[in-house]
Amino acid sequence: MKWLSIGILVLVVITFSPVKSADASAFSFSIGFHNELSPYGTWVSYSNYGNCWRPNSYSGYQPYVDGYWSYSNYGPTWYGNEAWAPYTYNYGNWIYTAQFGWIWVPGNDWHANEVDWSYGGGYIGWRPRSPSGYYYPGGNDFNLWVVIDSNRFGYHSYRPYAYRTGFARDLFERRVFQNRYNRLDRVQLERVVRRPVRYVSLRERDVEIGNRRTRMYVTPDQEVRIQKHVQQIRRSEPVYNNDRRFTGNDRSYNSNNDRSYTSNDRRFDQRDNVMKQKYEDVRSRSSYEKSAGDYRSEPNYRSKSDFSQKKYEVEHRDDKKSQSKSKEPTRKEQKKHESPSRKHSSSNERH
Repeated sequence: MKWLSIGILVLVVITFSPVKSADASAFSFSIGFHNELSPYGTWVSYSNYGNCWRPNSYSGYQPYVDGYWSYSNYGPTWYGNEAWAPYTYNYGNWIYTAQFGWIWVPGNDWHANEVDWSYGGGYIGWRPRSPSGYYYPGGNDFNLWVVIDSNRFGYHSYRPYAYRTGFARDLFERRVFQNRYNRLDRVQLERVVRRPVRYVSLRERDVEIGNRRTRMYVTPDQEVRIQKHVQQIRRSEPVYNNDRRFTGNDRSYNSNNDRSYTSNDRRFDQRDNVMKQKYEDVRSRSSYEKSAGDYRSEPNYRSKSDFSQKKYEVEHRDDKKSQSKSKEPTRKEQKKHESPSRKHSSSNERH
């Protein structure tokens, strides 16, 4: 009877104990997301932060612009539209430097956002929060704020609607923006934007970043997106004869000194360039510039054919003048070809 009760107890514990699914620890990333981010930017060394990532993005790039805000158990949660968004917006910090512009400082702890908030006068704005110990000279960070109309908060991308850099300075100077907040709760946020804020449920996943185990919280569609991206990166990883792989910053190899460098590594470099080109193509197609139809509707619009025709006319205008001048007979030639009757009449006039 004793052994029967023990067996029943063990069976109950096994049945009702929480068991993590196999996909809960399915993600494994390189140190500092180095391999995941390399196709989309360059790694630079900055100050005491070591290797930081600089995106190969459009001119005037600013983080927390191409995407939208939602709300989760962890507060306002950013969902970026860039391929690297799940790594750079939920880990580490963004800082602005005079040398490189915007760069990302790697981190290993997940967060929903790292921004400061402010609002007022029908506007709402946020600014990437710098890591501990980093300060902007004189506290001049007004150009780093992203400001939009509060009624556009529910859009899927703020890039077409973000005000120019420096607009936040005017709002702070006029006391439209008075306070800065580390976090806005859902009720406060909905009161500011005057509409319901979409709520998302996040799944907890155990991941590995290098040799460190940590956690990631993602939505179902983010999980599928990360899984596809990781598989794409894995297919592009180099293969060595001694089964050595790139880790961290181990991409600075020399093919003359390292005999393990094979044709597979050259193919990796080619794939790397192809991935960069694909990203540039996608970025150019998704840019919010004026379409050709918008330009044609403008009064000063000139098509390419108009400019080429104008250029042709200017180039050949002088040729036509020279040809017309060459065709006109000179005075000597006119006298030479005068008719005899005209010559006779002219001689009689002299007499």
